[in-house]
Amino acid sequence: MLSRSFIWSALSSSWYAIKDALKFSFPVTIALCVARLVEAALPALQVFIVGYLIAGRPSGNMSIWEVLLLVVVTGGIMPLSAMVDALNLRLQFMLRYAYTYEVIDIYASLTPAQRRDSVTIDEVQAAHDSIPFNLSWQASSALNIIGAFTTAVLLFSSLANFDLLAASLVTVSLLPQLFGYSLVAKAENFYWPKQAATSRRAEYLENQLRYARSGTELSVLNGAEQFAHWAKVKHGIVRGYWMKIMSIRFTSAFVSGFIALLLIAGALSSLIWRSQVPTSLLAAAILGVVSAMLATKSAGSAYGELMASAPIVMRYLKLRAKLDSTDNEDEAARLQLLAPRTSNILMECEDVDFAYSQTDENVLNNLCLEVEQGKIVALVGANGAGKSTAIKVLTGQLKPQTGQIYSRLGKHEVAIMPQDIEKFELTVREFLTLPYYTTRVPSDQELWQALEKVDLASHVKALSDGLDAQLGEQWDGTDLSGGQWQRLALARTLLSDAKLLVLDEPTSSVDAESESKLFKMLKAETPERAVLLVSHRAWTLQYADHIYLLENGTLAQSGTFKDLKNQDGRFRKLFESQDWNQDERR
Repeated sequence: MLSRSFIWSALSSSWYAIKDALKFSFPVTIALCVARLVEAALPALQVFIVGYLIAGRPSGNMSIWEVLLLVVVTGGIMPLSAMVDALNLRLQFMLRYAYTYEVIDIYASLTPAQRRDSVTIDEVQAAHDSIPFNLSWQASSALNIIGAFTTAVLLFSSLANFDLLAASLVTVSLLPQLFGYSLVAKAENFYWPKQAATSRRAEYLENQLRYARSGTELSVLNGAEQFAHWAKVKHGIVRGYWMKIMSIRFTSAFVSGFIALLLIAGALSSLIWRSQVPTSLLAAAILGVVSAMLATKSAGSAYGELMASAPIVMRYLKLRAKLDSTDNEDEAARLQLLAPRTSNILMECEDVDFAYSQTDENVLNNLCLEVEQGKIVALVGANGAGKSTAIKVLTGQLKPQTGQIYSRLGKHEVAIMPQDIEKFELTVREFLTLPYYTTRVPSDQELWQALEKVDLASHVKALSDGLDAQLGEQWDGTDLSGGQWQRLALARTLLSDAKLLVLDEPTSSVDAESESKLFKMLKAETPERAVLLVSHRAWTLQYADHIYLLENGTLAQSGTFKDLKNQDGRFRKLFESQDWNQDERR
């Protein structure tokens, strides 16, 4: 038996699916509703009209209009059924792309915190995987079931005039198929979450083989065959889930079809021998039953698809609602941030503690620091000291457990260059303008100025298509060195009108001479805005106006480069093996 909550989810998901169908494809949905309604009424009309036109009449005693009516009523079910099938496919096609665009927008709107949440990522992946066979089919499945129910009611009414038992048996013949497909629905709901998680892993493994950079590394490591083996194992597990579902589907279809056949045979037997219906009316009844079977041929599968998809659609609706509420909460939290108490301070944290989970130790402990307008502020420390975490907390990517963040900056007033930049294989122009499509796309002149600042303009000009040159070997484009990619990412950050630039190891792959030029350029930028910098090279810190040294998530020292260099403290020990005056010697 189906639980009340399961039935409620089926009704709710159907309602929302039909609303989405009207929203995304109004004309096709209305056309399908009309065609399905006519198809549902046609079997009952056949019983009534054919019986009326044939009963007690000689074969030649019909007008041309009656003949035409007979042709339309008896032969119309085939083209009408084909039209309904075509409209079903068209609606599913339209909804498939509508939901695909919606899920793409969901991926684009995820916050950094949500992207680190495996539960949220699995939910979005499950939604993506459910588009072809669940989300896009739910509306047409619901309309098919409504049409089948209407067919059954109207046909019962028309056959009941001849034989109540036969009418009841014909109507009941639909139930075994519905019950069989409900078993399939339960099986799909059981295996679907497992399939989604396994499919996501298989897709990841496949992508590493498919992409040029990772595929090349795997070939060099002689690891490609192992990745292929792992991918095939995961696909084999997914195949196993679907084989189990197909086995249940085959068994239920065979058993339910056999039971329906017995019920139809009983109905015809009752019409022939119990009620002794005249041959002309019996022909009309048989025609109506056959047409009804054709009109409701997909009712069982539609019911199974609807019941299987109902929990998936409801999870998708909950995901949409959850992400919408999270976006609103994040925006509200940002708007509620208090401004720093000193007017020249852009951003400040006070007594901040942070841990990645309740069971983990704190990564940050009682952290206090501030970023002043027109200054370069540096965060330093050994690996694992908490520098990158501190940046993410300061910029709102992570929420602290305790403490207070003060900021007078809006969402678009902070530009971030992460430590590990993603080498998006776009054109140079697309790479540089990527963050600015929702605000103001920089002009070509501004692009070249930014490239000049990072000493990359001459290299881009030498490319055959300049700003429109394709990057990345995967698309037969130009590959860049690690330092060139880093300078390109820095140019993209400089294009921003942000009041604060957050740069996490912006020159780690750049040679010393280029690094010196870049830091002099950043120093020239600071009268207009502030820079929050993470760096591991001691000599570059001389450009910083203030330095904070973190140790195990705690502020160990702070001050100017000169003061910290001359103090016998943790800062001096951390960098004593490095050349303090490399820039001066060059």
